[in-house]
Amino acid sequence: MEKSSAESKRATIRVAVEALVRFKREFSRDLTPSVLAELYVALELDLVPAELCNHPGYDLLGSDGMRYQVKQRRADVLNVDLNNFDFDFLILVNLGDDYALEGMWRLPVVEARELFVFREKFRKYQATQKLVKANAERIGPLGLEVGTGGAATFVYVRSRGNMGYPFIGYEWSRRVTDAIVGPNVIENISRIRAVLNPTVTDLAGILQVSRQAIYDWQAGKPVAAENAARLSELAKAADLFAVEGLRGTSQAMRRPIKNGKNFFELVKEGSPADSAARGLIEIVRSEFGQREALRKRLAGRKRPSREVFGEMGAPMLDEKE
Repeated sequence: MEKSSAESKRATIRVAVEALVRFKREFSRDLTPSVLAELYVALELDLVPAELCNHPGYDLLGSDGMRYQVKQRRADVLNVDLNNFDFDFLILVNLGDDYALEGMWRLPVVEARELFVFREKFRKYQATQKLVKANAERIGPLGLEVGTGGAATFVYVRSRGNMGYPFIGYEWSRRVTDAIVGPNVIENISRIRAVLNPTVTDLAGILQVSRQAIYDWQAGKPVAAENAARLSELAKAADLFAVEGLRGTSQAMRRPIKNGKNFFELVKEGSPADSAARGLIEIVRSEFGQREALRKRLAGRKRPSREVFGEMGAPMLDEKE
C-alpha cells in the first residue's frame, strides 16, 4: 500500500512538473492561484485559446473583444478589490484549499460601478463578496459540476440529456414558445427608463427579478411572457406621463399615492400601472393648480417696502448687509 502511494505521488509530481514547464513556455507566466482562476474562466466561457494578457484592467480577452477582469478569492475573504473599471465583465472565482473550483460569478461593468465604493485609505474600489454574488450571475463551474458540490445548471441538464442519460425532464420547445424576444421589449424598457426614470434596481424590484435579468433583456435575450406583459403595462403608464408633458423624477415617483405607497410600490404589489400613473398625475395636477392659484392671487400685490419690516428686523431678499 505504501509503495503504491509513493508511486502515485511520484506520478503526480511528474505530471505537475511537466505541466508547469509547458505552461511557462507557452504563456510566459507562473501558474499561481490567480492564473489558475483565469484558466477556469477561460474554459467555462469558451475563451480557449484566449489571450492570457494580464493587461492593466483586465485579464482575459475574448475573440469578440470582450474584456474580462478575473478576481480569485477564498469564500471566507470579505472583500473584492478593483483598481479601475477598464473591463466589460468582472468574474469572481472561489477556489478551495486544494485549488478545486467552488464557484464563479459574472457581473457586467455597469453593475460593478454601482456596487463598488472607492476607499481612500486603500486607493481601491471595494465591495463585499456577498454583495457581488447577490447581484451577479452564477456561471459554471464548467457546466459539469453536479456531484462535486456545484449547481444543476440548465446547460448541465441539457448536456447530460443530449448524452442519453437525462435525470430531469424539461420542455425546452415550450419554454421558447412562451418566451418573448424582439425590439418591442427593448423599446418598452427604453421608454420606461426614459420617462419614468427608474433605476435598474427599481425596475428589477417591480418585476421581482434580478438586475442581471434587466440587462439581459436590454441586450435582446428572451423574456418570459408574464414579464413582457408587465413591461408593456409600464410602457403604457410612461405614455400617460409623456402625454401630460411629465417626466418621472426621483422625488415624484416616490410620492405617496395610495395608503402611503408610491408608484413603484403599488405596481410591485400588483396594482395596474396605468391606474397608479393616473393617481400620481392627478396629484401633480392638483398641486400645480394650487400653485397657479396662489401665484395669481399674489400677482397684483405690491411688494412691501423695507420700512414696513424695519422694526421687526426681518431681512429682505435684497438685503446686502
